[in-house]
Amino acid sequence: MTAKRTSSPADTLPHPKRPRIAREFITECARGGHLTLLVPDKDADGLSSGKIMHHTLVSLGLPPERIKVHMPSKSSSVFQADERAKMESHGATRVIALDQGSRGGPPLVSPVSTRGKDVRTLIVDHHESDAFPADALVVTACHSPPIATSSLLTYLLCLPLHKSVREACAVPALLGVFGDLGPSAVKWGEGPWPAYLGDVVKKVTKKALSEAVSMMNAPRRTAEYRVYDAWEAVLRARTSQDISTDRTFLAARASVNAEVKRCTHAAPAFSKDGRVALLRIHSGFQVHPVIATRWAGHLRACDLQLVMVANDGYHPSGVHTNFSCRIVASLRKLPEAERPNLIEILKEYARNVPDDKFIERIGGDFAKGHKEATGGIILTSDFEKFTEAMEIGVKPDPLEMTPRFPKKKSIDPGQKTKLTSFFSPVKEASQL
Repeated sequence: MTAKRTSSPADTLPHPKRPRIAREFITECARGGHLTLLVPDKDADGLSSGKIMHHTLVSLGLPPERIKVHMPSKSSSVFQADERAKMESHGATRVIALDQGSRGGPPLVSPVSTRGKDVRTLIVDHHESDAFPADALVVTACHSPPIATSSLLTYLLCLPLHKSVREACAVPALLGVFGDLGPSAVKWGEGPWPAYLGDVVKKVTKKALSEAVSMMNAPRRTAEYRVYDAWEAVLRARTSQDISTDRTFLAARASVNAEVKRCTHAAPAFSKDGRVALLRIHSGFQVHPVIATRWAGHLRACDLQLVMVANDGYHPSGVHTNFSCRIVASLRKLPEAERPNLIEILKEYARNVPDDKFIERIGGDFAKGHKEATGGIILTSDFEKFTEAMEIGVKPDPLEMTPRFPKKKSIDPGQKTKLTSFFSPVKEASQL
């Protein structure tokens, strides 16, 4: 866990580990009675992080009515100007962004409120980044492998602040871990993973936690984008079963499953170098990450490294394409240092686009997230240029192809050695 305070978009120098500063920030929110704005991401990890932070602030004495929540609009991010205006409209003097990703640029919100009061911002995150918004206290796990999820990072930050956090927030912490990493990726008792949370997993069961995660992720994927309904359901839940049986989640998951079934049979096209399999869909649902994960789990090809699913029907503008990339399952078994970095692969292809303004134009919504799970949102016209740079659908030169099987070695006609040199011929009975 690394904490840093940024003063400009270029300020990315590492600082000593100072979770104490973040804890002081959280405590001061409550003691000062600050109107506090929580900005959690909409997935299981973000919602769980928000619930943990909300519980901690209330436990420290901040009245619930002094806590506001903002969730970015469909296919938007907190780094956009219109979202910044929406966050500032709440009039909060303390802002806590959770699991929203990180990038360099101006402050997330103005450091001075509309009423002239000082505004301070805390960012808790784990997404890959070397740059952060100006004027923010940033606590990130991205440079401290094994990388903790935002929910676990939030849990560990809040754990010393109130005695109730350990038990009340254990399941939310686990839901975020299961949501981002799955049920079996973590070895409890090693690295940042507390051993006692492993005991909670055994008590609650992996099946129950996985079922709750599936429910939590459903509302954000619907065409209606019912993320505030998801937040309210998570906030009032006391157990994972409360989430799994909530009508809001049940209805959302049913509609998402139907859409995944409709879209998942799209045929892949491959890049000339064989590293990328691209599937195209048109859907108002955010199902492209789900389909990318499913295909990455079973698609096999000699040089394949990632599966990309592009959805030109999700963005409200109608002129953008959202895409998600996942590392193929077979490469996940490699040591971390040997796995391909999908972010760097995408940037490599982007540099091949014959357009001097392309990199500048796609900006901060391209190749963000994690080394093994990334994606972006760019203009559809730019996405087509990008696929041309990847040479999707272009057949490789046979001379450049990696052979699937080693060529059989031919017998040298000039070879003098024969089998009879090693074995004596068997004598016939008449010769005995």
